[in-house]
Amino acid sequence: MAINMFEGARRIAKIAAALWVIGWIVAGVTFSPSPFISVTYLIEGPGKPLARIEADKCNDDGKETLKAKTAKGTEAWVDLCFRSELADDGVRVYAYDNQSFSRWTSPQVLAYTAQVKARFTLPQTDETWIDNQGRLEYIQELGWGAMGAVSGILLLFAFSWAVGWIVRGFMGIPRGADSR
Repeated sequence: MAINMFEGARRIAKIAAALWVIGWIVAGVTFSPSPFISVTYLIEGPGKPLARIEADKCNDDGKETLKAKTAKGTEAWVDLCFRSELADDGVRVYAYDNQSFSRWTSPQVLAYTAQVKARFTLPQTDETWIDNQGRLEYIQELGWGAMGAVSGILLLFAFSWAVGWIVRGFMGIPRGADSR
């Protein structure tokens, strides 16, 4: 009984492809990071409502960052952007009560920002938005994983075909046959 090295190579390629897919599935289930959702809120001053803004709109303002969770468990990084005003001497100042302003590093402003940060809760409408963003990001990650798995399989089969074509050429074996 003769050994068919081409059939053996095809079997090895199929096993490698199966291991490749299994590896991607295990990696996807085991190492799947939670989605990174970032949301920025503008705080105009004490007693004023939060407003969700784009992250790049918080340029020269003071910022505090915290981690929040929605009721469904989606985690989000929250930037609290405290609106500043330019004082007469060119220094940025922040409101810490309804009539007083001070620099970002002053004890009054630091106490105010810590208090706002400690009492922060996600608005219900934004919880829904964050949950939807989390789902979208999760689906996108699944798509990237599937694309990596399929690309690897296609590369493996293309490599196997190319090696078979070269070996058949050197051995004088016709295309589609395993022997002369």
